[in-house]
Amino acid sequence: MNIKWDLLDNRLVDRYRELTNIEPQSCRWMMLNEKNIGWLDVEKSNTDSFKIFGNEVNRLNLTINLFENLLLFEDIRHESIGKDDFPIDMPREYFRIPAQNNLRDQFSYREFSSKELNKINNIIFEARASLNIRNDENIARELIHRLEFLSLFSYFEAFLERLLGMEIWDGSEDKKKEANQKVMRKNLPDALQFVIGEINKPEILNLITEINASIFNILHFSYLVRNVHTHNLGKSTNYVIEKGLDYGSLVRRPIKDTEGTIIRIEIIPDIKDVAMRPIILGRYISLSILTSLLRSYLVELAYILDISVQQS
Repeated sequence: MNIKWDLLDNRLVDRYRELTNIEPQSCRWMMLNEKNIGWLDVEKSNTDSFKIFGNEVNRLNLTINLFENLLLFEDIRHESIGKDDFPIDMPREYFRIPAQNNLRDQFSYREFSSKELNKINNIIFEARASLNIRNDENIARELIHRLEFLSLFSYFEAFLERLLGMEIWDGSEDKKKEANQKVMRKNLPDALQFVIGEINKPEILNLITEINASIFNILHFSYLVRNVHTHNLGKSTNYVIEKGLDYGSLVRRPIKDTEGTIIRIEIIPDIKDVAMRPIILGRYISLSILTSLLRSYLVELAYILDISVQQS
């Protein structure tokens, strides 16, 4: 695809022209991921919608970074005293209600009993089985990824709704209500394409698909996973698999033996950037890789739309 760069804002040309020439495509995501490890610059935003979105993402990053750094610092500290398996087998005191560990709180502090230890161990064993994770730190990290994933998804939906109702349309109550219906009643890729259509700059769509040809599959799969993690404890359902196959965000992949005979059919996300686990009915869908993908692309999509909206 040949993008007509002269139809795009110079800021988009500067940010993406070189990127879209990089092959293979998976390297583009790695470069975007590196660019988005940091803080969003909201001071140069074109719209209030992007400023609000950027501030929310930055605040979320405060929490994620705090969590990751505390784990890192504790891992380093334990290594310094000769305990090398902190991420694998964390001290069970770390999972207690914090007030019960607080020696300064004479009302809530409790000695760590064997009964409580057994209770915590049982919860960890259940989480390992349900999430298919054997590493204590990764259990905690998976759940913080869920917070990040669901938050990013909601922030972007709110960004699309506000951008459409207040900055593409006239900001009237009727238009804001209509924008809510247009965004919230559609799956994410369809809502995005509707907003792009209202901006009425077709080259935006060409730019987005040139950055990543499977971007709408990523967004659709993320939409399905958001629903699964909101309504079904993160475990895949027949409905999700059927919807993914119908859209094309999920595909069937034959697995063959050494002689070329098909031994089973796997269902996998049709995402070119990274290899993801097959989707198995009733099995938990991990968010670790998908969250990283979603973070990078939602930030870029918001930036592209922000730049492309004509301000009066």
